[in-house]
Amino acid sequence: MSNQSTSPLYFGLVITLILVFGCHRQVTSDLNKSSLLFTAPWSNSSFQETHAQIWHTADSLHFSFQVIDTSLVLVVQDNFHNGIGSSDRVELFFSVDTLMTQYYGMEIGYDNRILSFHGKSQKDIDYEWSWPARAIKIVSTLTDQGYTCKGQISISCLQSLDLISINEIRLGVFRADYHDEGNPHLVTWITHQQPSTSTPDFHTPTALFSYHLD
Repeated sequence: MSNQSTSPLYFGLVITLILVFGCHRQVTSDLNKSSLLFTAPWSNSSFQETHAQIWHTADSLHFSFQVIDTSLVLVVQDNFHNGIGSSDRVELFFSVDTLMTQYYGMEIGYDNRILSFHGKSQKDIDYEWSWPARAIKIVSTLTDQGYTCKGQISISCLQSLDLISINEIRLGVFRADYHDEGNPHLVTWITHQQPSTSTPDFHTPTALFSYHLD
């Protein structure tokens, strides 16, 4: 996790998101207190711990994940989409509005692979689209207990994609936790916002929440 000090490097709103064993946690920052719900809504068992932070500076939106994972799964295929799509990863979605009429995402593996996309619906996703290289910085690192993923996206990039409206960003924060490389169906889908779907689905407006840049 990133240090939540009052150093100028980390000024701005810091929201600590804690996904741990399906529990509700009270989260606190120096500048704001928020009560957030985290869950693995389509799993009947407990899930491995994840800590995440989201905050902003004058020019960037920052994020940091610390993931506990005792069964890391990495699939490498000629088809990049299928490879990372069957591997352990964290995910961030950003929507232009509350209905997800257009949205952008990044799925980040612990080996630093990034699957980018632009979507208009779950059935209309362009995986040829990519985030501008100069607009993002992301580094994933293996740890003794799993992996970390830290990164940032420029505010100017988010503005150019119409992803900031009245100092508000609509986004989702997720994790895919695979358990067996030989069985891609053994996966726990983890989200900080519980979608109103009966089957696993992050591509739904109810999986998003509002982050304020005030």
